[in-house]
Amino acid sequence: MSELAVTRKTQRQIIKEEVIDDRVSTLLKRVDALMNFDEGIDGTPERPHTPDFTKLLKEELKAHFEDEIIPAIPNASGGGYIDETELRHELAKKALVGLKLSQLREGAEEIGAPLVGVRTSEDVAAAIAKALHWDDEAVAKFVLENEEEPTDNSGHATRLYPLTDDTADVDEISEAIARLMGRYIRVGLARWYVFDNLSRTSDAVSLFGKFMSYSADIDPTKDRASLRTVPKIEDVNATVVPARGVVEVSKAAVSAARAAVFAASAVLNQPTLGYVPNTGSGADLVSGKVHGSAEFLLSVLHDRLPQVGISSINPTVARFKLDSTGDSMNDDSPALKAVRFEGNHIFDSAAACRFLVEEGRPLANISFRMHLSFSDTEATKQYSSFPVKIALESDHVQVVTGLGNNPQESRRAHDIVKAAVWAQVRNGHPEDSTLDQLVKRMKERASEAEPYDKATILKRGT
Repeated sequence: MSELAVTRKTQRQIIKEEVIDDRVSTLLKRVDALMNFDEGIDGTPERPHTPDFTKLLKEELKAHFEDEIIPAIPNASGGGYIDETELRHELAKKALVGLKLSQLREGAEEIGAPLVGVRTSEDVAAAIAKALHWDDEAVAKFVLENEEEPTDNSGHATRLYPLTDDTADVDEISEAIARLMGRYIRVGLARWYVFDNLSRTSDAVSLFGKFMSYSADIDPTKDRASLRTVPKIEDVNATVVPARGVVEVSKAAVSAARAAVFAASAVLNQPTLGYVPNTGSGADLVSGKVHGSAEFLLSVLHDRLPQVGISSINPTVARFKLDSTGDSMNDDSPALKAVRFEGNHIFDSAAACRFLVEEGRPLANISFRMHLSFSDTEATKQYSSFPVKIALESDHVQVVTGLGNNPQESRRAHDIVKAAVWAQVRNGHPEDSTLDQLVKRMKERASEAEPYDKATILKRGT
């Protein structure tokens, strides 16, 4: 039987920064002295004129030494603890490592950042930030242009809750909310919604408020037992659009959004539907039949978005729900709840197609990059790229749009996607839907053994 060799990683030693600087300077002086002893052809010392790389070499040596030692740096002057330049560099790297390593490497190649000898995500991030001259704006732009999946905090995010009907009157809603200003209602255990303000347009009413929640535990630091409470306060706004039968909540976590929707529906005296129409909500998994949730999202990609001028769509992430066959009450029972596909044009892969058209798996959410032009004339058309995520929840659908490479137009891009999604919620598949053709292509792709070499699945008319 072979033995496994276990290598113990030794603890790095802490050394004062000035000591490291002194040792690096000594090393460089020795190298410089050796260079000066090079002799020319006639036997006399010769030193060709070369650029001074001393500072660059010193920085590189110190960076390599950090693999073995930990520099202890004096506190920064002026009241701060961390050196301002070091803090700026570290924050740039931290923003970049939010991207996947594959995205970092691909983006680094595009901007010509040297990757020789780099190993980790932090190494690649440092190379990219250095190539961008550690410029905050350039780093932020790089992240936006390369993010695979937009987040609620990096773009526009809206949760859409369907109402039971669309007959409410804007004037009546405004008057009802106005009477509640300066009051609060309880929306759950140690949770409240506070009515702060409202605004209205001809077809919508926006409710501004606060979601307050408290956690409570036992404080062990005192002589006798007592409760310790931790408050959390979130601003959350809900917009009621009666004619469209929807309550929209922007930039809010699920719990805060549901509190605002609860308050809005209480004012309307009508509950939300509690599910999302035309998404196969509650439908059983049927082998060989595309699940309603997958039909919904595929129709948005294949029918709705092309109808409004989205020229190119590249699905990059798909998360499938799986039925758990284990006993939920048994902690030892294995249970796989979801499978996530990542890549480029993932619906062109045979594996994803099998999940969709053969196994009938529900789709929980998808992310994609889309290209959109805001010009009406061919001569002035310039396409902007935006990352988008559409997620189906039990009682609402969320649309998130990143700032992409054109932050100024990202709001318009978000509104376009949001309108397409809501049209699918309200009306189902459009009359000229070609979803059946897409499903047919996916069934053919699912049976293929060889990997695809060209993205064709989502192309209409193929």
